[in-house]
Amino acid sequence: MIMKISTRKATWMSVGLMLTLMSGTPAVADDTELLLVTPGSNSKRFNANILLMVDSSGSMRTEESTITPYKSTVTYGGSCDSGYLYWTRVGIVPDCTDSNKRLIEMSSFVC
Repeated sequence: MIMKISTRKATWMSVGLMLTLMSGTPAVADDTELLLVTPGSNSKRFNANILLMVDSSGSMRTEESTITPYKSTVTYGGSCDSGYLYWTRVGIVPDCTDSNKRLIEMSSFVC
């Protein structure tokens, strides 16, 4: 009798543990199904899945300022050699002196 009760408790604990573990598994979704359906074909019609998110948090009330974007068609002045690409940390203008080691030759970029 005691063995039967212990077996029954162990069984239900195992079932509860399995349900708990299975309910915590993440849902896996993939966008590739969209590429497998040809629009306008005689295949099944699917309803569109649309998610509209509206953010009304405090960060949406602030105005962000940006700098003028880089334009590759414009020739910018400066003492840097045009045969090299210079880089630096964000917000710091590159130094074009001989002591600057953060540069790479343009000829290194070959397609």
